[in-house]
Amino acid sequence: MKATINISDKVFEKLMAKGINGTINGKIGYISPTEVSFTVNQPRPKSKYNYKRLSHGRASENEDNVNLTLRIRLDEAYVNPVEIIREEAEIGIEFITARLRERTGGCR
Repeated sequence: MKATINISDKVFEKLMAKGINGTINGKIGYISPTEVSFTVNQPRPKSKYNYKRLSHGRASENEDNVNLTLRIRLDEAYVNPVEIIREEAEIGIEFITARLRERTGGCR
């Protein structure tokens, strides 16, 4: 089977600059049984979350959201889920409070 791949001049130049082993990540879209188009994947912007790892999860914040995620396995030895939630929530609260104070100049 033969198919024609349509790519932009910019993508072609980038591919040629990479040489014989060059690759470009993207998506192929179906146009017809013998013709497809190629679209380059756009890089994701770097996450602007600040986070702190916790023993059973993490606390994170950015300009729009604050998150506290915990995952506690009940088959861990000597686990009291209520105590873990209390302790790690307190650590997360301290972290998020400090980050918000840094951003707002101590107003929150």
